[in-house]
Amino acid sequence: MEKELNGGEILKILRKNKGDLKRYGVRRMGIFGSYARELGDATSSLTLLVRHPHNIKTP
Repeated sequence: MEKELNGGEILKILRKNKGDLKRYGVRRMGIFGSYARELGDATSSLTLLVRHPHNIKTP
């Protein structure tokens, strides 16, 4: 059985992968909704807001 993640653990994963996200033009990223309020569970969707330049180019 897989472990369910909470909002703090999701933020840790995003921070750990910050270098890769920057390579793809991500300037800022945040979580919203139930996970941001620490109420997420297996039935919750993960809502992310991603800020990137308009003329994004992938590596």
